[in-house]
Amino acid sequence: MSSSLSGWSFERDPNEPLTSSNMRLRRFLKRVAAARGDGTTLISVYVKAGGAISQPSKLLVEEYGAANCIKSRATRHAVQEGLRQLQARLRQYRKVPENGLVLLAGEVEVSDERRRICLALEPPVPLQRSAYRCDSKFYLEPLQELSSEGVPHGIVVVNGEGVLLGLLQDGRRTVLHQMSTELPNNTAAAANPSNATAGIGFNTRKKFARYVARLMTDAYIGADSRPIVADLVLAGQAEMKDEVFAAISDVRVSALVKRVLTVSYGGEMGFRAAVEQCADFFQDTLYAEENTLLSAFFERLLLKPDHLAVGARELQLALEAGAAGCVYLHHDSPLRVFTFRGAESAERVVFAKTQPILPGYTLHSSCLLVDHLLEKPPANCKVILLECNTPQGAQFRQGFGGAAAELRFALCLETEADSDDDDKEDQEDQEEDDFFGSATTIVSTSSHSTSVAKDEDEDPMDAFDF
Repeated sequence: MSSSLSGWSFERDPNEPLTSSNMRLRRFLKRVAAARGDGTTLISVYVKAGGAISQPSKLLVEEYGAANCIKSRATRHAVQEGLRQLQARLRQYRKVPENGLVLLAGEVEVSDERRRICLALEPPVPLQRSAYRCDSKFYLEPLQELSSEGVPHGIVVVNGEGVLLGLLQDGRRTVLHQMSTELPNNTAAAANPSNATAGIGFNTRKKFARYVARLMTDAYIGADSRPIVADLVLAGQAEMKDEVFAAISDVRVSALVKRVLTVSYGGEMGFRAAVEQCADFFQDTLYAEENTLLSAFFERLLLKPDHLAVGARELQLALEAGAAGCVYLHHDSPLRVFTFRGAESAERVVFAKTQPILPGYTLHSSCLLVDHLLEKPPANCKVILLECNTPQGAQFRQGFGGAAAELRFALCLETEADSDDDDKEDQEDQEEDDFFGSATTIVSTSSHSTSVAKDEDEDPMDAFDF
């Protein structure tokens, strides 16, 4: 872990989507959170955005002197060594980066062996406070807060067949409550009120609306009587959504409702339709950003298919040719990079989900494709990680294997296996043509022979017989 983590950089490109930065930050936190040290030997230093570079330098000098008071010789040595590494790393910066700076150092256990690591990263969003911790694990709470969008958005979808209450946060759709019912429309309820008892037993549409209003209070108002969402979008069919909005008696909930819109579906399809209709409202969310990215990707796939590589095999060819300008990858992709070695140090690399069998080669190493691209980013190529929780994301993950690349120029992505298959098909077609051509010749020859034989039996003077 140490070697791979030390190669990670979190200096965010201004053109990099925020969703990709957050995905990289979450992967980093997941791996670093598992690191453990002996005693209080893992050091975490946070420098807030806009701070002076002299402040953390002075702090490290003071802490180095204070470490002399540590009784345990091993712990004292480990802490002072970590502080020396941080001081050397801090000298590489003339000023604090725009979003602040995070420094992590210490000796951790990785794969049953001890390794010393020293990491410096720039968070994707500005740090609001400085901190210093020396513990048996790294202090990651400030970074974990930065990787979240903060307060989520609430979405309610209601129609005559049921209601769905959900959240939109960190690029994820979360369903808090969903139920089904069967309500008659206004005309049917007035003509035969007994039909309104169908489903779960609501006898009128207004009673159902009041019930949904109570569900909204229970779902979006916390135990401390404060809203758990930043705002609410109420979506539904026909008059049902208006009846629910009118039935909201809690002023805290009614104040949260920012938009009331019409959708043609209920349930999860209505949830997706509501998000798409409120694209401008949710434009700053990771969900909307990923939706926009993949919509543009599918549009380019239709217009310029020769400028895109899709799937593991095409992606590998594009990267090896240096043609990839931007790689799209599902953050939890199962694709791996297998490195094989053969005779005379010959090496072959294969991108695949499972280990392939290569005659004459033995497996040398294997790692996740995501880790491979993050630790060794291709030259002149961006790597964008996706959550794939949107409808477009699901299509990208299931239909394209969660891996694709935009090419800087058109490239023939035909592999050797494809060429062999094409040659085999051409050979089979040629054999069929030869067979049917020979058969046609045989038939025509025999027909000609028959006609000649028939002509020989006839008397030439019969043509003049009147």
